[in-house]
Amino acid sequence: MGGRKKKDGTVKQTSDHVGSNVFESHRMTIVGQLFRGAAHDMKNPLAVILQGAEFLEYSKTLDDSAKKIIGMIGKAASRIDATIENILGFARPAAGQAQLTDIRTLIDESLALLGPQLSNSFVQVGKDFPQSIPECMVNRSEIKHALVCVLMNAADAIPEDGIVSIEVRQVLYESGKSSVAVMVTDNGCGILEEDLDRVFEPFFTTKKDQGRMGLGLAVARDIIERHNGHLSIEGKEGKGTSVLMVLPAE
Repeated sequence: MGGRKKKDGTVKQTSDHVGSNVFESHRMTIVGQLFRGAAHDMKNPLAVILQGAEFLEYSKTLDDSAKKIIGMIGKAASRIDATIENILGFARPAAGQAQLTDIRTLIDESLALLGPQLSNSFVQVGKDFPQSIPECMVNRSEIKHALVCVLMNAADAIPEDGIVSIEVRQVLYESGKSSVAVMVTDNGCGILEEDLDRVFEPFFTTKKDQGRMGLGLAVARDIIERHNGHLSIEGKEGKGTSVLMVLPAE
């Protein structure tokens, strides 16, 4: 009888856990939809602020100190407008059309999207890009999504001031074909050895206290593999983590 109760209890607990995850995923989807609506609503008043600031900046009735303040307001509003555009562009559903793309451009766009978060966490970003790199045939929105997931995971792994380095290289094969490799490395907390096999499991996370759902790396790997590439991860507790993304080059 005791064993049966334990089995029933385990099944119920698992069912409750899955139901909670589904509810949380649905809730986050709704939050995303609400945010997109709010972002669109913010565009109109921002346009008024930008136009008003531009008009006042060239007004002959204001002194230089007032014009300087107006200029600062205009620049701040422009930054907000650019951030909203980045978020809206990232949140739009992927069109499903692949195009030749320089991966370095998508990395820069992803970093711009994450700018406020990286600044607030005092994370320094280092880039090691070659002067030239072959383009990849990819869906820009999806690959940017994968990059953001990996970069957010790296930033979250750093409890205090730390460094996230991004290295891009071309990989040549004997067949004459090549790939583009992107390595994202952080000097954060690393990964427990027993967790390495689980990091790509949906909803697996060691950062529940930060509100993370544990979907980022799973989503990133799925996107990369759908582009005929591969994503792997290496890490050691207290020694940081490296995520390698490889995509076929044209």
